[in-house]
Amino acid sequence: MNVAECEACKAFMLWAITPTGAKMPVDYRPSAQGNVLLLSPSGLGELLAITLSAKGLELARQRGLDLRTAHFTTCPEAERFRH
Repeated sequence: MNVAECEACKAFMLWAITPTGAKMPVDYRPSAQGNVLLLSPSGLGELLAITLSAKGLELARQRGLDLRTAHFTTCPEAERFRH
C-alpha cells in the first residue's frame, strides 16, 4: 500500500486510482461513515477506489467490508488542494 502523510493536516492516507484514472487520497483508517471500497486488483499494491452507491454500501456493510472516506472529505485544509 502507498501510505502517505497529508501535507496540510499530517494525517495518514492512501493514494488510490478511481475507475476513471484519477488519483484519489483516501483516509488510512476504515470508517463507519465511509463510502469508498479499496481493491487491489493486481495484488501488487496498486489500489482501486470505488465510491459505492447506497445499494453498494448496504451490501458492503452486510459483508463487513472495510470502507474508507475520501481524504478531501475529512481534511480541514482540503480547499488548498482543489483545482
